[in-house]
Amino acid sequence: MFTNRKSVYYYENTKLAISIILQHGGIKMKKTVIVLTAITILFTFAGNALPGQLIDLSTANSATYIKVPGASFAQIFKGETLSGAEVVGAPSNPLTLSPLGDLIIEPLGTVNTIVPDINYNGPLSVILDSDATFISFVMGHAESPISVKIDFFASDGSLVHSVDQQIYKNYNTYYFKDLGVFRGLTIYCNDDPAGLRFYNFKYENNLIASGN
Repeated sequence: MFTNRKSVYYYENTKLAISIILQHGGIKMKKTVIVLTAITILFTFAGNALPGQLIDLSTANSATYIKVPGASFAQIFKGETLSGAEVVGAPSNPLTLSPLGDLIIEPLGTVNTIVPDINYNGPLSVILDSDATFISFVMGHAESPISVKIDFFASDGSLVHSVDQQIYKNYNTYYFKDLGVFRGLTIYCNDDPAGLRFYNFKYENNLIASGN
């Protein structure tokens, strides 16, 4: 029997609803590795149709620290350090970004995207303007199969959840829910040789929205 099952859904923007894939993955807690079965769902979902607070990158400029409506970005949080591709250490209390390396803003079609460092493969940390219970964002262009690690943190810097997320080819929207209440996240261990870019971040707190 699996315990503490969490839902992690992947929406592919470029295909119709043609398949449901049952896959095995690992969710790493702070001290315990829990193996679970996650359902990955592929279907068409226009980015602007996803629910939630949009993090607007339209006015963003390249910098080590980027503040835009909805959230702020840097490579890591205070208390974290880089060790190769790994991000080690624990964020300090309160959760605070630490400007480190470059974050590059590049257009992709009509939208701005954020690229962690000039090699496209650095870590990316995000602190939201408010607590959230789910978040979605686009990652790409990936040369599948690759993966990233994503740590979700509360406003006091404590670890809420950690995910090893497989990245699929091209640009796709990834939607994370049922992870607990979080205020920020760090995406790291990007092993795509060409690197990744990110955009169309949206988040919401279901507990507040539902009045629970």
